[in-house]
Formats: sequence, structure tokens, C-alpha cells
Amino acid sequence: MDKHLYRSASNRWIAGVCGGIAEFTGVPALLIRLLWIGLSIIALPISLLIGILLYIAAIFLLPSSPGRAVQDPNVIDAEFEIKE
Repeated sequence: MDKHLYRSASNRWIAGVCGGIAEFTGVPALLIRLLWIGLSIIALPISLLIGILLYIAAIFLLPSSPGRAVQDPNVIDAEFEIKE
């Protein structure tokens, strides 16, 4: 089995955790996000805090997707064509 769990590089809203879980399981990312939010707010405020802490932990524990290199946000990625 060559499938690995990564944070998504293309399907991300905050850090790509839910997008990575969606890509790994084949479930739509919106459904994963709604489930994460729903399960986090079932019994406020303790479960919301736990949900946020789990998301932060997943950001640091899941590696970034190897398909895309991390770019410096101060560099403009553009291609220019010189026409004569």
C-alpha cells in the first residue's frame, strides 16, 4: 500500500489537514471539514478546545504533501515571455 497521509498542498483552507484526510480517504473535503467542526462543537466549550488542539497537533504531526515544494511567500512565481 503506497498511500500515505499528508497535509494537502492543493486542497487547503487553513493548513491542509482536512484536505489531506479527504485525499487519503476519498471522502469529499467539505464533508470532512463539516464533520470536524460539528464534532468539535457538540459540547461546548471543552470539545471545541479539544478540536482546536487536535487540529494544531495535526498541523505539526502530518508532513506536507511531497507533490509541491514550499515556496517563499515573498517571491512572485511568474513566467514571462519576451516577444520580439
